[in-house]
Amino acid sequence: MAKLGVQAGIRAEYTIIETIQESNSEAINKNYINFFPSLAFSYKKQ
Repeated sequence: MAKLGVQAGIRAEYTIIETIQESNSEAINKNYINFFPSLAFSYKKQ
């Protein structure tokens, strides 16, 4: 009999960017979060 498997998950990445432009000393700050879902199937013959 064969066996089917399923695995699901999610990963989150939080990013903080802080920069200052040398030409005009302007500060740029960005913060954001990204989610990366995953889904895997497996099949095993027996």
